[in-house]
Amino acid sequence: MNNDGNEQGISGGGAVRVNGGSASIINNTFACNRSAYVGTGGRGLGGGAIFSTGQCAITNNVFYDNRANNGWSVYAVVSGSATLSYCDAYNPGQSNTQANHYYSPGSVSNMMYSDPLFVDPGHWNDPGTPSDWSDDTWVNGDYHLQSDSPRIDQGTNTNAPAEDIDGNPRPVNVTCDMGAYEYMGQ
Repeated sequence: MNNDGNEQGISGGGAVRVNGGSASIINNTFACNRSAYVGTGGRGLGGGAIFSTGQCAITNNVFYDNRANNGWSVYAVVSGSATLSYCDAYNPGQSNTQANHYYSPGSVSNMMYSDPLFVDPGHWNDPGTPSDWSDDTWVNGDYHLQSDSPRIDQGTNTNAPAEDIDGNPRPVNVTCDMGAYEYMGQ
């Protein structure tokens, strides 16, 4: 799944909200999702990309420029848990640390915190009012990986889909790429 430019209200989870139960979230690209706009300059619960009250296994995903009050990328409440592995979390111009991107009683392993080097990432067009999200418009992007992307061959093949979002085989080399698109060497 390629999930970009979504905005969620006060309940959290700009792209995905898991209400109880369990979910496996594998080989996705989450870009520029936001949670939440609450009045001018206000922000709601966390999870710019994912908010969970259940159990989530999150693997081989790329989180790019997602925004929220807590957990820019993933936020799980005490009743839930999120386990992240082989993911990249990056917000341009920000301090990219585990503490900023992830808030959960779960665990984190094999994470990266650097620019995935997309061909042309989408973005929110802000008409000059950065504290007011209500007047922003979404500009689509291209989330295929560039040839020098540090996310190529950095995922895990365990439970990865056999094809990427374009229907291309995965992996192309020995190990699959992080994110929704497998780099095809073009």
